[in-house]
Amino acid sequence: MFTPAGMERFFEGVAELQTPFDPAAYRAIADAAWMKVLGPRLPRPTRCNSGWHRRPFGMGAPCPWSPH
Repeated sequence: MFTPAGMERFFEGVAELQTPFDPAAYRAIADAAWMKVLGPRLPRPTRCNSGWHRRPFGMGAPCPWSPH
C-alpha cells in the first residue's frame, strides 16, 4: 500500500544525500518518512540492440531481449 503523505519529507532527505550512494542512509531517510526499502537499488540501464533496459540477471549476463 502506498500513501503519499511522507513523500515530501522523503524527497527532502534524498536531496541531502552525499555521493557515493549510502544504502544505510537511504533506508534511514525512508524509515523517517514511514516507508520501508524492500530490496537493493536497480541496476543502471544498459543499451543493446533492442534499446535501453535493465538487465535483471546482472551486468555480465547476456541480454535476454536481443541476440548479441
